[in-house]
Amino acid sequence: MLQELELQSLIALSYYPNLKDINIRFQYSNISTTMQCRPTFCSVFKKAKHREYIIYVNNNKKFEGGTIDSVPFNAQIGIISHELAHVVDYEKLTSYGIIKRGLSYLTLKTKSKYEYYIDEICIKEGLGWQLYDWSDFELNRSKATRRYKEFKRKIYMSPFQIEQIILNHQIYKYCR
Repeated sequence: MLQELELQSLIALSYYPNLKDINIRFQYSNISTTMQCRPTFCSVFKKAKHREYIIYVNNNKKFEGGTIDSVPFNAQIGIISHELAHVVDYEKLTSYGIIKRGLSYLTLKTKSKYEYYIDEICIKEGLGWQLYDWSDFELNRSKATRRYKEFKRKIYMSPFQIEQIILNHQIYKYCR
């Protein structure tokens, strides 16, 4: 775990007790988004519970989106919880299913459908407001380029969409 994200990661992980024994590593990398989760290549062919995952954290200071160090604490929990929701999804899949998931990234429509599904997992686990904070920050307050924000609007739920799901979800009924 990256030391500067340890508390945020532990908070997010506390909502995913089923990931307790899963090998998840955080690592800096020059990627095209703020964070990204992937199973390691060799572990794709292993059974669930024996796979290894890497959550990549962008460390490119010239990145046109928001880097994690510019993100508020609660929003950091939100993006980490989104990436952990990918692990939850991958753990339900066979090797073939994981490869099929990877292929879903080839079109904007299937990528968006999948990312909405991941956001829904995050919300159902109780991290909806943290996801809301992440989405609101990235789209409305970050220094990300307009082009990057437009891309994010096409792929992920908006803060409004997240809020609507939260307001209609049973686990948030006492938070209203």
